[in-house]
Amino acid sequence: TQPYSTTTTAAVFTTNDGILKKMIKRFQNPKSKLRAAGTLLYENIADGVNYVDFFNEFELKDTFNSWFLITELHVWLLCTRAMEEGSDNKEDGRLIRNFLVEAMWADVQQRSKKLGADNPSLKRKQIELLSEQFQATLISYDEGLWHDDKALANALWKRFFEAKCDDFTKLELLVKYVRKSAKVLDETSRVQLVERPKINWVPLND
Repeated sequence: TQPYSTTTTAAVFTTNDGILKKMIKRFQNPKSKLRAAGTLLYENIADGVNYVDFFNEFELKDTFNSWFLITELHVWLLCTRAMEEGSDNKEDGRLIRNFLVEAMWADVQQRSKKLGADNPSLKRKQIELLSEQFQATLISYDEGLWHDDKALANALWKRFFEAKCDDFTKLELLVKYVRKSAKVLDETSRVQLVERPKINWVPLND
């Protein structure tokens, strides 16, 4: 099977003039613009993060589960930044966050189909479990980020490394990566986040 490190999220666009006009009119709606921003931000993860570096550096198997753990980490980082958007009214940030997460789950659905599972009920239960874990992870990562490196390392060890990492140099590397990424995202302008979403992820070993 094709490894997850070589897969990307592809968007298919129709070039029919009538449909394009409808799309242009639709995206004049502020909410539609935020939906587009959330979707494009997710594509910045799917197509911008060097998954191979993560697989190699942390000795992860090239599997759906490893792909999700890496993706989840970056979705959380963007959600944290998105929630700061909207000046006094945080509605913009909340919507961007929701659309970003929505795009992630759409990708999860598509990728899970490629696994060839012929049991829809089992697949649905697995995705429901991932959803529960994702919600818990957001809280855990948030607490780690806003406290000290020890708290962040503990959250990453439990979730990203699934409590199986004995090489603390790897844990230290991931903590530094998260701190650097959070700082870069904090300095990201609204134009880069909403108007023309473009995230330049820091190298893992920078």
